[in-house]
Amino acid sequence: TPIPAHSMTDARHILTALGTGIALWALLYGVVQQFDTHVLTDMAAFFTKVALVTFGGAYAVLPYVFDSAVNDYQWVSAAQMMDGLALGETTPGPLVMINAFVGFVGAAQHTSLSYLPITWAGTLGAIVVTVFTFLPSFVFILVGAPWVEATRKSLSLAAPLTAISAAVVGVIIDLTLIFAQHTFFP
Repeated sequence: TPIPAHSMTDARHILTALGTGIALWALLYGVVQQFDTHVLTDMAAFFTKVALVTFGGAYAVLPYVFDSAVNDYQWVSAAQMMDGLALGETTPGPLVMINAFVGFVGAAQHTSLSYLPITWAGTLGAIVVTVFTFLPSFVFILVGAPWVEATRKSLSLAAPLTAISAAVVGVIIDLTLIFAQHTFFP
């Protein structure tokens, strides 16, 4: 049987959106590599991974970012991360912008960028983290847009989405416990 015309259009749409997103990511990552010895490229790679493997919003992302940014990469201290959370909670806008705070502070105090003024290094770090946090999400939106409305009333998706929601609640509780520990027992 011949392939329906709408399937060919859908396939072209997916390939175009994915190809454009991957090409843009590779171009931007190459530009970041030109500016930096390793801190900005590490941030770009890490926050791309964060965007690709975490679902459920900022509260699902923050425990992972907290652990990696404080313990693994040591871009910020636990106290600085707590300051970022407090800042994020008290200002309008998406909470995931704490990632930009991590990028700013991490780059501003990193020795490999000491040839730049602190504000420039920090701003560069915040820009890199913001771009590489949101670029995969925009690609996902462009790829998945044709199917979002079609799946909204699908009963076969209701149970998996309910399970995902429950898992996100668990991650939020985990984040609460992490921040409570660092707040009450520094």
